[in-house]
Amino acid sequence: ARTADFIATTAPDGWINFVKKGEAQPYVSAEDANVPDIGKIDKGVYAVSTDPMAFVYNKQLLPNPPKTMAELVSQIQADPAAWQGKIITYDAAGEGFGYGLNWFYTKAKGDEGWKTLEAIGSTKPKIQTSGGKIIDSVLSGETSLGFFVSNITIQPRLAAAGQLLGYSFVPDAQVVAVRPMAVTKNAKSPASAKLLLDYILSAEGQI
Repeated sequence: ARTADFIATTAPDGWINFVKKGEAQPYVSAEDANVPDIGKIDKGVYAVSTDPMAFVYNKQLLPNPPKTMAELVSQIQADPAAWQGKIITYDAAGEGFGYGLNWFYTKAKGDEGWKTLEAIGSTKPKIQTSGGKIIDSVLSGETSLGFFVSNITIQPRLAAAGQLLGYSFVPDAQVVAVRPMAVTKNAKSPASAKLLLDYILSAEGQI
């Protein structure tokens, strides 16, 4: 089977291995001068987007949702039983995306971050591998709140579920996921792949 000319995926551990093996073409985009440092991951590896992670919650189950991680911890401590099995997030042990979010959070917050995660862990939170499944769980009432949920999976659901689905950014822990892309070293159509990468980085492509 023909291999890919262009890859766009989050998978931080996958990208580390991909670049180490020399599989990314070190292409300098025509848009390179317009890309901020956060959008330049490695030689030839650029960000498709930088996506803020958010709280997502069921409005009926949580009329007064936490606005910060500190508020979430306070609510858990005030009524531990009410939160048992009611929090959901990405799998931090089984896949790189969830691991990366928690790694950057604890790196920035240190002991405070670990204590917050311990408090959340005491509720036996559910884990998932996709934002869509997290939102489905919150909408169904299986869980009442998701944290570190990708905003790009929340926004498309609001038109149909906005009466039930709420979200907010997390000012005391605003983790941002960077989604890389690159042209592969062995691309069979490298010119087309480079055009796609340039277009995505352009103002028109970003809009």
